[in-house]
Amino acid sequence: MIKKLGWLIFLLWPLGSQAAITGFLDNPALKNCLDSGDCQLADISTALILLIKLLLGGMAGVALLFFIYGGIEWLTSEGVPNRISRGKEIMVNTIWALVIAFTSYLVLSFFVNNMLNVKEEVRIAQEVPECQGKADNTACGGSDVYVCYQEDCISRCEMKAVMANEDWRCHTIAESLAASINAPAYFEKDLCPGGVSNICTKFDASGNPAIFADPTYQAISDCLLTPGCVSLP
Repeated sequence: MIKKLGWLIFLLWPLGSQAAITGFLDNPALKNCLDSGDCQLADISTALILLIKLLLGGMAGVALLFFIYGGIEWLTSEGVPNRISRGKEIMVNTIWALVIAFTSYLVLSFFVNNMLNVKEEVRIAQEVPECQGKADNTACGGSDVYVCYQEDCISRCEMKAVMANEDWRCHTIAESLAASINAPAYFEKDLCPGGVSNICTKFDASGNPAIFADPTYQAISDCLLTPGCVSLP
């Protein structure tokens, strides 16, 4: 019986995982990172948070199957001591496995968020569910640069990309250069986590900053292309 259950889980798991991973990769919070490959630390931490939640959800499903199997084994034991004991053991071990898994996640979240006191944008417990039931553009994440979109907490730069249907991404440049740039068609400040140097930037279809194609801003383009350039001439 347990071998049959094991084979059933083995066969069904790829289907459930594939469906879940599709939604995981389609998450708006990761769209710019996945489309462009220009991933910031905040993108990596968000991906890890979503992956942990995905794995915990899958584990909970598998644990439920084993818990049901243990209950069936116990109920159909017909008084046979070995089968009663095995059924109870499966159920108890399943509960302990879930307790250990969820406790480890809570301990890790507490250690990183409270003991290390990391920045808001890279917190493990940055709660995407806080947007559940809230309207789009509602502030979230404990920061002015995050808003709700389809019940996910994303940066305002990512929201700008969604609303404009254009490729806008958080892009890090020299802080002094970011502070002096004045090209609202290609750059917008205060939409990204990470401070002044992480600026919301428009990219073209080839993956380059769109400003490169505009001769009006040649000085900015030259500075961005010149290693070590930190300010406009």
